Amino acid sequence: MKYSAAFLAAASVVYAQQAEWQQCGGINWTGETTCVSGTVCTKYNDYYSQCTPGTGTSAPAPSPSSGLPRLGGVNTAGYDFSVATDGSFNGTGVSPPPAQFTHFANQGANLFRIPFAWQLMTPEVGGPINETWFSNFYDVTVQSALSSSPNTFVIVDLHNYARWNGQIIAQGGPTNDQFASVWTQLAQKYGSDERVIFGIMNEPHDVPDIATWVDSVQFVVNAVRNAGSKNFLLLPGSSWSSAQAFPTEAGPLLVKVTDPLGDTSKLIFDVHKYLDSDNSGTHPDCTTDNVDVLTTLVSFLQSNGNRQAILSETGGGNTASCETLVGNELSFVKTSFPTLVGFSAWAAGAFDTTYTLTLTPFANGTDEALWTSAIFAFCRLTSSSGACVSRDPTASNFSSGSNNGELLRSILMPPKGRNPNPSGLGRAIINKKAKDARIAHETGIYTTDPESTRLQSITQERDLDEFLNTATLAGVDFTAERRNVKIIAATANAHQNPYLLSEEEERTTLRKQSENKQRLRVPRRPSWTKNMRTAQLDRQEKDAFLEWRRGLAELQDRDQFLLTPFERNIEVWRQLWRVLERSHLVVQIVDARNPLRFRCEDLEAYVQDVEGAEGEAGTGKGKRRSLLLINKADLLTARQRKLWADYFDERNVKYAFFSAANATAIQEARREAAAAEVQQQDEATQVQENAETRSNEDVSPQTQSTEDANNNEESDDETASDNEGRPEESSSDGEDDNGVFLPIEEGPEASDPRIRVLSVLELEDLFVRSAPDLSTFVDSSGEHPAKLVVGLVGYPNVGKSSTINALVGEKKVSVSSTPGKTKHFQTIHLSPTLVLCDCPGLVFPQFATTKADLVCDGVLPIDQMREYTAPTTVEEGGEGKITGPDLLVAYAIARGFARSGQGNPDEARAARYILKDYVNAKLLFCHPPPSVSDDDFNEQTRQIALRRAVGKKRAPTTRVTKKADTFVASTVQGDPASTANSSQKSSNLDQEFFNTGTLSSRPYMQGARGQGQEFSRAKLYPHQNMVADDGTPLTGRRARIAAVLAAGGDVAPGKKHHKKMKRGKQRSGKGYDD
Repeated sequence: MKYSAAFLAAASVVYAQQAEWQQCGGINWTGETTCVSGTVCTKYNDYYSQCTPGTGTSAPAPSPSSGLPRLGGVNTAGYDFSVATDGSFNGTGVSPPPAQFTHFANQGANLFRIPFAWQLMTPEVGGPINETWFSNFYDVTVQSALSSSPNTFVIVDLHNYARWNGQIIAQGGPTNDQFASVWTQLAQKYGSDERVIFGIMNEPHDVPDIATWVDSVQFVVNAVRNAGSKNFLLLPGSSWSSAQAFPTEAGPLLVKVTDPLGDTSKLIFDVHKYLDSDNSGTHPDCTTDNVDVLTTLVSFLQSNGNRQAILSETGGGNTASCETLVGNELSFVKTSFPTLVGFSAWAAGAFDTTYTLTLTPFANGTDEALWTSAIFAFCRLTSSSGACVSRDPTASNFSSGSNNGELLRSILMPPKGRNPNPSGLGRAIINKKAKDARIAHETGIYTTDPESTRLQSITQERDLDEFLNTATLAGVDFTAERRNVKIIAATANAHQNPYLLSEEEERTTLRKQSENKQRLRVPRRPSWTKNMRTAQLDRQEKDAFLEWRRGLAELQDRDQFLLTPFERNIEVWRQLWRVLERSHLVVQIVDARNPLRFRCEDLEAYVQDVEGAEGEAGTGKGKRRSLLLINKADLLTARQRKLWADYFDERNVKYAFFSAANATAIQEARREAAAAEVQQQDEATQVQENAETRSNEDVSPQTQSTEDANNNEESDDETASDNEGRPEESSSDGEDDNGVFLPIEEGPEASDPRIRVLSVLELEDLFVRSAPDLSTFVDSSGEHPAKLVVGLVGYPNVGKSSTINALVGEKKVSVSSTPGKTKHFQTIHLSPTLVLCDCPGLVFPQFATTKADLVCDGVLPIDQMREYTAPTTVEEGGEGKITGPDLLVAYAIARGFARSGQGNPDEARAARYILKDYVNAKLLFCHPPPSVSDDDFNEQTRQIALRRAVGKKRAPTTRVTKKADTFVASTVQGDPASTANSSQKSSNLDQEFFNTGTLSSRPYMQGARGQGQEFSRAKLYPHQNMVADDGTPLTGRRARIAAVLAAGGDVAPGKKHHKKMKRGKQRSGKGYDD
């Protein structure tokens, strides 16, 4: 909201005398002291006089030259933004809107606190003031506040928490001379205007020696007075200027600070007190009115020379609880005057309306609910009768008959209304998001991350999101640059899938990737020690992570490499760092179908770089060991495992084959067998008890023999029934109950011990044998670890959690087919000497030709896939007669998948089903080592799949019974019906269907104008009519018409058909037989 300065000046000339209900005198009052006719200047106290209706002589009210009136107003923040609680500063500050001063002053506010960063005022500690910034920004803001009303006071507040860049004043940081330098220069600028109050320092905290700090305050007081200033000074205490701690901590020492002016009337104590649960000013709800605390403070001040204090920071959220409690607090401030001079609520200025404690007016001129309550409380302060009287010169009782008053009212004061929703779910959500905008009490020590959503895995980002997140990590500001447009040319080959590479491009890409694979690294955690502060460590980790991101960006932008989507969230990488630091043996789990895709070679090198028992710098490297666990090995044949074993042996990689699915199935079968055995024992016991009961009866031997035989038969039948329901561990056709492929162990390779698929006990024993000696690890207490910690890391969906469940023997970790189920590292005690540590799945950066490979490998979620043509085409192989889209169309038609509202086959849905079957190994394809061809590697797998398909149930050849009139008999080889001549129409239909190059699922246009064309295209010019829609030359009548049109002739009118009205549709009355 901007105001016309000329108009306001004209208005001040019109009203040379104070109008009805306006102030006309008081301490430090510099405005008009006479009232208009019909009113009289009534004195309420020494600090406030007002023009009230009545008769009598209007005389100037007394205006004492000393002492402060009741003060009430608001903090206008902006120049203090980016000041950390350690006194460091990394920003430029934001100018508060000047219109706010007039807005609040018109409602009765007479105090504005304007904080600033020390580094903005003096870029060098102890150096001169930055005159450019001071003149163009800060002083402009101060003068705007002072000009909002003649009785306005401004607190100039140094907002650095008694520190400069982490160092405490006079206690290892800036000297007292450097501290006093900024106030000496400000005293020279504002010393002539006593309406400017000097707030020496905002919220000193964690000061080692309070007495030394009080000496620094005394030093500043002397320096300001030596500069000739007589301004009021606010003396800060300790513990964040807490009003509660003041009487017992800094108060007894601050009362001894003297003023060279001769008395202490211009030395005011600066205290803060918020109303939320922890007195931090970060929560929207209020829990106390602070009356007890302020009562103790008032008693202390009165008993120590009737000293004064000001509540320069207080407030709460715009909630019902705060409206009531803040009103109670300010009412107490009123009754405690002059001991409590007044208050300044936090905060308006550059804060937006989503900030938790915002008092910033809305765009339409209305105020927040809490400020509305504060206005009335402040009005009560200005009147001895307790009535809320507006000071607004545009109020209805101000010269109501004046047109100028109405004009001022229409320009300056939009109609205000109470917020209809001061509290609720929406505001709670907004306050939660803005809770970190200002933190008054930051200790730097934490044990729990309150933001659980920060662990969300992020593998792909839009360009704008990536830019904003990078700027947030770096902690820097940015400026948008417009008109910076890059034109990306479309691919020249329209028949090439834009999501796949050609053969030549793929060969070139693979060669470049092989030459630069050493540049792909896992982000390292920078060296750290236990004496580092949390903020320092956090900044160091973010800087290292940004440097890693910068290196990958150079690979993509400068060298034109395509990287797979990799993890971009630093919080997820921190989970990996913690797992590596606490693990002694790091097991990298990969999928047996494509081990090289899931293996990160640099991770094995990083394991050797982690230092000591806890990762602390200087504790020694190279103590941890790595193991490559090839999971899902049951999907490989013995020959395939042997080829991979040879490959890893050549490269000295320690590996092992394992199948979490097989281990779990065996455990389930054993549990069922044990349950069946217990059931048989119970039944046998029951039979024996029945036999003993019958033994007491007189039964013939022949009858007894017959009953025993019957019992044995029943027992055999039950046992056979149990065996039928018991799952078998292997299947002759190599397939389990769920249709998952299970290869058959055959050939001489099956006896090779290297390729043995380990059982659970063998895998546990391998962990123990592969781990380093625990005596080489020593923790911070000097003790050797008592348990071996095995860390499990790898890509999402490779089976880390399933492996843990198989080892434990029961479900301990949540398992899901969706990649990234595990969100936080977790430890499971497998035995008294072994602990498993499960790390969230991480997508490591890898070179790739396309993103389709990651979808096929199960790394990227299939349900979130939008582009399906590349994943369904990447493994097509064969001769190319049946393409990927053809398979999707046929599958969708067979399954009845159709798009809603169109009736076309839904290829996207079909693609999801097929890709899930591929990921779940129902459609099995295994990638070979680099030196082996795909066909040779998968030959045995395909033969097994073909043998599995023999004898499978097929779909019926007909859907109607033989008695139906629409029944068509099945034709087999040798059947005379198969050689019968078909009609010309049927032959043409068959020829068109089977001779078409590709299957099409697009709808055809109906009617004579559409001519059955597959899609609509322009035919405005003659050359566009020379070929058909599929590009083939026209024939027959259409060709002749095209030739005439090309020659510029007209087409003669066609044959006249004289068609009559069509008859209604006739039905034969026949239908399908039941």
